[in-house]
Amino acid sequence: MANDSGKYSGENRIGCRGRKYLRYVLYKAAILLIGKNVQFWDIHKYYQNEKENPLKKRQLVVVATCKVIRVFYVILTKEAYYDAEKLI
Repeated sequence: MANDSGKYSGENRIGCRGRKYLRYVLYKAAILLIGKNVQFWDIHKYYQNEKENPLKKRQLVVVATCKVIRVFYVILTKEAYYDAEKLI
């Protein structure tokens, strides 16, 4: 969600749409996966050390949260097993 007014261009922030508890659970799951899963840790480090546009702490967790949602979606819709090779 953009924070803009006239010529002022502020930073983007996380929107408060959707189910609050679901957002909370997914955010906490992403934090745990970053700490425990090597592949999510690699994704975290990749976006943190990016030369042109390094992300801030909360942005890094949101990127991991989006990745968690995509992994869950593929597992549920295609009835596939989790494959760490395809994650990155």
